[in-house]
Amino acid sequence: GGSSNSTGLPLTWSSTENVAWKTPLPGFGSSSPIVVGDRVFVTCYSGYGLDRKNPGEMEDLRLHVVCLASADGRILWARRIRPRLPEREFSGYMVNHGYASASPASDGKAVYAFFGRSGAWAFDLDGKLLWKVSLGEKTHEFGTGGSPMLDGDLVIFNATVESGALVALRKATGEEVWRTDELRASWATPAMLTLPGGERELVFNVAKRVYAFDPKDGKKLWECAYGGDVAFGSVTIDGDT
Repeated sequence: GGSSNSTGLPLTWSSTENVAWKTPLPGFGSSSPIVVGDRVFVTCYSGYGLDRKNPGEMEDLRLHVVCLASADGRILWARRIRPRLPEREFSGYMVNHGYASASPASDGKAVYAFFGRSGAWAFDLDGKLLWKVSLGEKTHEFGTGGSPMLDGDLVIFNATVESGALVALRKATGEEVWRTDELRASWATPAMLTLPGGERELVFNVAKRVYAFDPKDGKKLWECAYGGDVAFGSVTIDGDT
């Protein structure tokens, strides 16, 4: 990632220049949108925590998964989720990103979203709820941040804030397949390393430690120390490094 051989792309932008379309969302979010064919998926939140000086009432907080047409930005569907309360109050570090920080993931058949203590959610591409699963009830002053990762028939979530674990669910049903032993809270997204012999390792970082797990069963393969006091940045894979 990070580079492209495409040519003829715009090099400058403004609020009007080189903008193909612009669509108001139901609320704020700090997740990244993903593109699946002719559709765009993104998460956001509304009802609470939209104004630092007047955050409103936490009971009014709602979470959203939104599907837009990539051609013109039309909202094709939007699902509104009632969160599991109480969440962290909208103060301190929470004002920097709010309650929709994990980017969704999709295998082209379904879209998977994570909202911290409000759980993991799976919808088909037309917005039908397939399943929802709680991954823990704890919260943190930094909120939650890691995005779901797909691997074969599994979707893997960083629930270290909520329950101290990486958790792998069956994509089709939401059934839990494995979870790690207790890990320190991390806001990173796991990465997959493929070794020269074809073996695969799920690499994940928490404060001061990097771990590798077997993606099939969550068994720990190795760990090592590093200098990061807080794990906000995610591991990046380059070949077998």
